[in-house]
Amino acid sequence: MNDNLPKQSAIAGTKEIGKYIAGIYRKAFGVVVYKSWGELFQLEGLLNEYPCSTIVELGTGYGATAILMGVHSHMTGAKVFTYDDKQTVTDKVQALYDAIGVTFEVIDIFVNVKKIAELITRPGRTLLYCDNGDKSKELEIWGAYLKPGDIALVHDYPEEITQATLDKACSMHGLVPFEQAWFENGISSHRALIKT
Repeated sequence: MNDNLPKQSAIAGTKEIGKYIAGIYRKAFGVVVYKSWGELFQLEGLLNEYPCSTIVELGTGYGATAILMGVHSHMTGAKVFTYDDKQTVTDKVQALYDAIGVTFEVIDIFVNVKKIAELITRPGRTLLYCDNGDKSKELEIWGAYLKPGDIALVHDYPEEITQATLDKACSMHGLVPFEQAWFENGISSHRALIKT
C-alpha cells in the first residue's frame, strides 16, 4: 500500500473517471477501498434493511469492505467470511477481523467451490458479495446454491459484469433484479439479485 498517494485536497483540476477520482485511492477505516462512498452507503443500507445470518465476500482486496460488513455483523450476530487469492490484508486489518469476528482466508475460490457453497446453504439469509476477479463466473457457480430470500450483490457493473450475464444468472438460478431503484441510481456499480 502506498501511503505517499496525493491527498484529495491537494489535487487541483482532477477529473472524475467513473466512480473514482484519477490518481486518488479512497480509504475507509484507514484502509484502501475500491468503492465509492455511495456504494459503501448502499451496502450498509442493504444490511440494515435485509438482515443476513451469513455474508460471503468473494474478493477481499485490502479488506475495507469486510471491515464494514464485519462491524455491522458484530452488532447483529451475523457471520462474515471473506476470500481472496492474494494476501493483501495487513496484520492490523487481520487483528481487527479477529476482534469483530470476520473470517479471512487466502484461497483459490474456484478450487474451493464446496467450502463456499456450504456457507451459502446455512440456515438464514445469505448475502453473496461477488467482487473477485471473475464476477460472471462467481455468480454462475454460487448462484446455484442461493436459497429463497438470499441476495447476490455484484460489484463493478457494467465494467466487469454485463447485463447479459446478470440475465443469464437470473434465468439459470431463479434470481430476479432486486432493489433496482436503490442500486441503479447512478452513484453505484452494484447490482443486486434475490433468489425467488
